[in-house]
Amino acid sequence: MKKSNNNNKKASSSSSSSSEQADSIDIIKFPRTHHLFSTNKEVTRDDLVMDEKDAAREFYAPSLGPQVTLEEKVDGSNLGITLDIESYKLRCQNRSHYVTCQSHAQFKTLQLWLDEHSSELFSLLSDNNNGYILYGEWMYAKHSIYYDQLPDTFIAFDIYDKHAEKFVSVQLRNQLLLNHAPTISIVQPLPILNSPHLTKQVLLNLLENQKSIYCSPELNQPIEGVYVRVDEGNYLKTRSKVVRSDFIQAIDTHWSGQELVKNRVDFSLKYN
Repeated sequence: MKKSNNNNKKASSSSSSSSEQADSIDIIKFPRTHHLFSTNKEVTRDDLVMDEKDAAREFYAPSLGPQVTLEEKVDGSNLGITLDIESYKLRCQNRSHYVTCQSHAQFKTLQLWLDEHSSELFSLLSDNNNGYILYGEWMYAKHSIYYDQLPDTFIAFDIYDKHAEKFVSVQLRNQLLLNHAPTISIVQPLPILNSPHLTKQVLLNLLENQKSIYCSPELNQPIEGVYVRVDEGNYLKTRSKVVRSDFIQAIDTHWSGQELVKNRVDFSLKYN
């Protein structure tokens, strides 16, 4: 994986003041993820697609075994949470700019969520000499999929080690969250169906048959897609994704131009 500071730090174009623009230069933006393969339906002209030989070597090799993790790709807003060491305040970023509860209607409960989890977040993000950024999906508003069985408004999926300039492994991510922030929900793994190792057909079968864990059976909602992670030791080695073609078609009309619909959170649910 390329070092994040080579291609992920970008100044915000949407900040309302020069100070916010200056702050945004230091944002470590979550990197774009390549599609593992394309069926010419689910990939747009701006998407990145892996070379077939690279995909075979990095994801399909039988020797990878337990290093490969499949996770449900959920349809929310990318949110990074970091600790500002100077002000000792939590800061939230959505892609290339910082956001607050006043930034957009979908973030209206963000400060309440931060307050509720503040002690856990401070513990996690100050660890490793203030070295971590927590990334996840903010699920308050429906985008293209309506979720009615969410365990919380935020679902964590990655932790970035600023000192190593790498994302940590699934095992280390889960352990850090368990140790520091056990009430924060983590995205759930998916099974590799009826196969000793990952193949393209396994992924196609998942897209066809796997229902979202975050939707009730009555909705009969297929997953949006699958994130494929390969770890090496304590760090992520590489990642890719596959996405349903009907999901891409559904986002032709962007959700933000429509009336906001809240997803449903059931705090009695806990998938970790």
